[in-house]
Amino acid sequence: MTSEHLILIELGDILGIAIDCERCGTRVFYDLGKIELDRIHPRCVNCQEPLLDSEKKGPEITNLREVLSGLRALRELKFKGTIRLHIRTE
Repeated sequence: MTSEHLILIELGDILGIAIDCERCGTRVFYDLGKIELDRIHPRCVNCQEPLLDSEKKGPEITNLREVLSGLRALRELKFKGTIRLHIRTE
């Protein structure tokens, strides 16, 4: 017999994202309900190390902003059911 441990997070429970710098360890939290997506920094706010492989106008920061915008829109969706994210625990 096998068992599986699942973590399901309702979209309304997602408060935001935290981005940690590999170099200096600085963590910046972006509140999903309040953040202006164009204010997400492509560089560490402390040491200025690039956090992405490209600069501000590159596809990675655009993709991140689109994901956050999509999460924000899904949280506000009037869905007759529950949408949850399945999180890997292993």
